[in-house]
Amino acid sequence: MSQLGLVVKKRFGNLTSSFFILISVLQFHIPFYAGRTLPNFLALPFVNLSITYTLSGDYWHAIAILTAAATVIRLELALMAVPLAINLVVLKRIPFLSALGAGMAGGFGSLGTSPPQA
Repeated sequence: MSQLGLVVKKRFGNLTSSFFILISVLQFHIPFYAGRTLPNFLALPFVNLSITYTLSGDYWHAIAILTAAATVIRLELALMAVPLAINLVVLKRIPFLSALGAGMAGGFGSLGTSPPQA
């Protein structure tokens, strides 16, 4: 079972976890795209890891990973990262400066590890 599956099981119970895994396994696009190096599929592990961190309550790492993936792989992930960060700040799950720091660490950290384009 994946780390995300274990977190879903811990947070929502066995039945929800079983349905989550069943739905995940039955999706046709996972095996179809597994052999193709498309940006959407390259971003999937980072999104899954971010969701795992969010459900576990590790919001700083969730924001940082989504921001890093948005910076390097798919900018559209910012449409997930920004509302997540705003929601967590409004609900007082993470302080604003901490969320901003996570975004900056993810964004600038990923830029620092990316090769320059000619």
